[in-house]
Amino acid sequence: MAFLEPEGREKVRERLKDLAGPVRLVLFKEDMAESSVRAEGLLREVAELSDKLELKVYNRYLHDQEAAEYGIEEVPTLVLEGPAGNRVRLLGQLVGYEFAVFLAALKDTAAGRSDIGDQAKLKLDWVAQPARIRCFVTAACVHCPKVARTALRFAVAYPLVQAEIIDVDEFPALASQYEVDQVPKVVINDRVQFTGAAPEEVFARAVALAVQGEGRARKTLETEGEVFPQNPLAGQSI
Repeated sequence: MAFLEPEGREKVRERLKDLAGPVRLVLFKEDMAESSVRAEGLLREVAELSDKLELKVYNRYLHDQEAAEYGIEEVPTLVLEGPAGNRVRLLGQLVGYEFAVFLAALKDTAAGRSDIGDQAKLKLDWVAQPARIRCFVTAACVHCPKVARTALRFAVAYPLVQAEIIDVDEFPALASQYEVDQVPKVVINDRVQFTGAAPEEVFARAVALAVQGEGRARKTLETEGEVFPQNPLAGQSI
């Protein structure tokens, strides 16, 4: 079964032809699970389109040592490894708008750097503790790619930032745990959260807030005095 149509395959090949460096795609899966089968099939087709891509596939339950080393909790999970490390993670089948986010993340990971605005850098440069960004999305959400791309750019650029893009339709338990009723929703270190297509500098502010001190309850960005306008991009109900 082909996951990429011939025309789509050539478009992807064109996107990948100028990758700046090698990228290792590490997929953790569960055998016979439909989402894992589809994710693996798609990634094998993508990996064939560039000699700079290497695909490694692990069964989450048979390769528990590798899963522990990568900190894998859910399947399917794809980890992108490049010059800047392995802090970029995508959970799900990479369908819909998420596939475009994946391709963009490949390019940033290959380069080992990403473009971030000066105002965001001013906030992120002060991050001295690990920041784990969970970005909840759906494949059909038109506003999710912007927020997902921002999270992944932060992870590529800053060694202490890890970003996970999570498809709520495939991981309903996680969505319930984090009370996701609109997407995109971002939760950082289980302590700071916001919903909607936040500007890059607001997102960076949230990351900086999340790593300040310990033992603080989870809160929304507004409780820290950040102005976060309620506009048409404030979130898409699920």
